[in-house]
Amino acid sequence: MADGEHREEWSPIPLRYVIQGHVTTETLLIPVYLLACWLCGRIMPTIALSFGVLSASVIIAALASAIPNACILHAISVHERTDHPSPWYLVPQALCLALIAAVVVMVLTGGRIQALALGLIMAVVSLVVELLMLPRSKDQVMSRAKVRENMERTRDMTHEVFADEIAHLHDEQRRKLDEENRAHGIDRIHRS
Repeated sequence: MADGEHREEWSPIPLRYVIQGHVTTETLLIPVYLLACWLCGRIMPTIALSFGVLSASVIIAALASAIPNACILHAISVHERTDHPSPWYLVPQALCLALIAAVVVMVLTGGRIQALALGLIMAVVSLVVELLMLPRSKDQVMSRAKVRENMERTRDMTHEVFADEIAHLHDEQRRKLDEENRAHGIDRIHRS
């Protein structure tokens, strides 16, 4: 475990957060999937799909695969009792994405070659991106305590940076409230 976390004290990250992360990641990867599939279609015309069908297939497959892939990661994390399981979880995730993408293309077009190609391309892109995002060494893995500390520092810095603007907004709201109260014959009811 990273930074002295003990397996006995470990609790899994809630599944809803894992799903949110996967949906966000897959949403951000949609343009990459589209570009890779479109380029492969340009190189090999036999696997090309119209851009509308390609877009629909990629979007549906990417978002539909996010939930089962999150469940795969969560199950392996719970089994290994760690937030950072071995990278082998990427293989079943890539296979899941490939299967879902192939099924989506089969349903939309009926083309077996295109279905196989799209599933394979999306799985390879997903694997490459996930492998690039993996930490390269143990010191790059952040513990929950380190993440919490970084979030607190970010929150504090945000408060410092925007303190004047927030104070100005509060003063402006008070001024408007005072004007409205005076218009209704009520004196200032709050203090600075």
